[in-house]
Amino acid sequence: VYSHRLQKDIAELPTVDASEKTLPTADLQRAAVAYGMLAAAYWRCGVVPNLLTRNSDIDNTLPPAILDPWITIAQRLGRPRHYQSMDDLTLNNFRLRQPAEGQADGTYDVDDVTIENLENLIPVFDNEAERVFYSAFVEIHAVSAPPVENTLQFYETLTSPDGPDFERLDSLLEQMIHSVVAANRAFAKVSPI
Repeated sequence: VYSHRLQKDIAELPTVDASEKTLPTADLQRAAVAYGMLAAAYWRCGVVPNLLTRNSDIDNTLPPAILDPWITIAQRLGRPRHYQSMDDLTLNNFRLRQPAEGQADGTYDVDDVTIENLENLIPVFDNEAERVFYSAFVEIHAVSAPPVENTLQFYETLTSPDGPDFERLDSLLEQMIHSVVAANRAFAKVSPI
């Protein structure tokens, strides 16, 4: 899609109201993903396929149809300015290939969040390398979340006024080790060696 025609079409999109009255707070992250991708597509239209570095030959302004809602979305998210974050590309840009039974509402079981079971909602290059790379961030975050809670529980158990419950401490350590092993497995899936 390296054509100035697409850039013109994007520039002519209607400007969407991204205020609280039309864009629910629950949809802000996805909207940030979409507008970040639209901005990237707009800026890259007409550039040769190897994605040359932007220079003075490439217009660096965005049309109001992208810029205005994107600024509003960024402000509502508490961002200092509008930008495409790594979270926009990864953590807020996935869906499960096979959602668990009864989870069609967007909720999911953290055990289902694996590279093999993830798709990018809005791919940039739409190839397997991109899918695996972005999905690795999602899986690693998913398996790394339980140790945070485990660490808090470990501290509470260790400092209990009744004295430490060593069986509980042992169980929490095993859970943390399990999470570290799972994170290492996810890292290994993207390793070039």
